[in-house]
Amino acid sequence: MPAHLPEVIAQDALECVFAKPGLCDNYPENWVHTKTCPFTIIALPVVGRYETMLDGVHSVCEAGEAFLVPANREVSITHRFDPVKRTMASRWLHAHWTLFGAVDFTSLLAMPPRLSRERTKPLWDLIEELLALEVRGGLASAARKRELAFRALRLLTEVAPLREEAPELLRGYGQLKPAIAYAREHLAGKVTVKQMARAAFLSPSRFHALFRAKTGSAPMRYVRELRIGEARRRLSATVDSVAEIAEATGFANQFHFSREFRRATGMTPSAYRRANSILIL
Repeated sequence: MPAHLPEVIAQDALECVFAKPGLCDNYPENWVHTKTCPFTIIALPVVGRYETMLDGVHSVCEAGEAFLVPANREVSITHRFDPVKRTMASRWLHAHWTLFGAVDFTSLLAMPPRLSRERTKPLWDLIEELLALEVRGGLASAARKRELAFRALRLLTEVAPLREEAPELLRGYGQLKPAIAYAREHLAGKVTVKQMARAAFLSPSRFHALFRAKTGSAPMRYVRELRIGEARRRLSATVDSVAEIAEATGFANQFHFSREFRRATGMTPSAYRRANSILIL
């Protein structure tokens, strides 16, 4: 029986937090790049092809097709030249959509590793327009970028069915939305279980039990994961210093941040930024 989302989801529950297109027309031949990006990746080879390894599955993405990678999943990407043109070129989109400010929307989808040329054409047009908008300013361009970002999400939902566990996961986060929103809004400062419980109009003990039952995680562990997740996104997509990111994500100092980040990801913040910058793919 197919999974269905809850019947009513408030419009403000769905957000496009980030959408950034990119391009490269001159890769090194047979370059292998391994990354764990905090954003969903949609990548389209224009000339040549990509070969990817995701969750132990090898896929080949020819020119005119596209490959998809959910956020926070390690993927190894090999860049292969076109045998005649002796080059490789590509376009891509990094994006992050959330529900209730907490759930990565694409984590609810069973995304295929590759899209056919027929399915890729609308994404190609969309990314090309986003690239053109990057050099413009003004409110009209900002509104159009947001519109295109949500169109990209709609195109993904047309090719990726919901995972079976998605509805139950969403129901749990829906109940905890006020507490999660509080934690996100105060990520740079101190967040306690008592404060989150008050935001959800629950006693601390009831809130702790409900939070663990619905998310499988203790509240403060979840807050720590929020901090690390936000740090990963800033390291990948901004030029903020490590010290600035540590302060913005609520760590005591740069040393504390670096220690906790390495514990969570196996990499120093600087190494993570070098490996996962959205400027290369």
